[in-house]
Amino acid sequence: SSNLASVLAYLGESDAARRALTDNSGKKSNDSQTWFNIGVAEGKKQHLMEAENAYRKALDLNPSMAGAWNGLGGILLKTNRIKDAEEAFRQAVKLKPDLGNAWCNLGHLLSDRDVKEEAIKAYEKATLADPTFYDAWYSLGLLQRDLRNFSQAVTALDKATKLDPSKSAPWTILGEMQVRLGHDEEGFKSLQEAEKIDPKNESAMQGLSMYFGKRGDYERAILYVDRALEINPASANSWSNKGYSLLKLKQIG
Repeated sequence: SSNLASVLAYLGESDAARRALTDNSGKKSNDSQTWFNIGVAEGKKQHLMEAENAYRKALDLNPSMAGAWNGLGGILLKTNRIKDAEEAFRQAVKLKPDLGNAWCNLGHLLSDRDVKEEAIKAYEKATLADPTFYDAWYSLGLLQRDLRNFSQAVTALDKATKLDPSKSAPWTILGEMQVRLGHDEEGFKSLQEAEKIDPKNESAMQGLSMYFGKRGDYERAILYVDRALEINPASANSWSNKGYSLLKLKQIG
C-alpha cells in the first residue's frame, strides 16, 4: 500500500518502498509523498540517479511540491548541472517562500558562482524563514566576512555560535572579526572557546597570536604562532607572523 511504502521510504528502505508501491496488478501507486521520501533515502545513500528519478516522479505527480524541487536541485547541483539546479531551487522558494533549506541551498549556489550580494539575500531569507537555521547563519557570516562587512559578519557568526556552541570554526572566525573591529576582549574569549573545543585549530592559534601581538605581548604572540606551526609547519602566514613578532621583540629589547 502507499501508506506502507511511504513509511518504508521515510525509514530509508527505498527498495522495499518501491515494492510496496506496486499493487497486486503490478500498477505503480501515484503517491508523490512516497516518491519524495524515496528520493530523500536514495540521496542519503549517494544513489544520485535513483534519487533524481524519484524526485522527478514526485514532481510529475505533484508539480507544486516545493520539497521535491529543493531535493531535485540538490541532486542537480551535485551532478554539476548548475543552471538547472538554480532553476529548481528558485521554483522551490517560489512555491514555498518560507522553505529555509531551499533558500540556503540557493545561497550556496549563488555564492559559489560569485553572485555574492544575491547570495546574501538568499541566506537572509533562509534565516527569516527559520531563525534557528545554523547553516544559514554560519554561511551568511562567512560571506559577509569575505565582503569585508565585518559588523554584519559578527552578528551572523554570534548567532551561529549560540545555535551550536560545539563547533570550533564559527568561534574562530567570530573572534578574528571581533579583534579586527577593536572588540579585543570579546574576540579573545571567542578564540579561547575555539581553542578549548579544538586544540588543533590552526586558525584559532593564529587568531590568538594576532590578539597578543596587537596588545604588544610578542612573547605570547610567538607562543601561539609556534603552536600554529606545530599544526601546520608549511604555513607561510604563520612564519611571517612569527618573523614580525621576533623583530618587534628585538626592537623592544
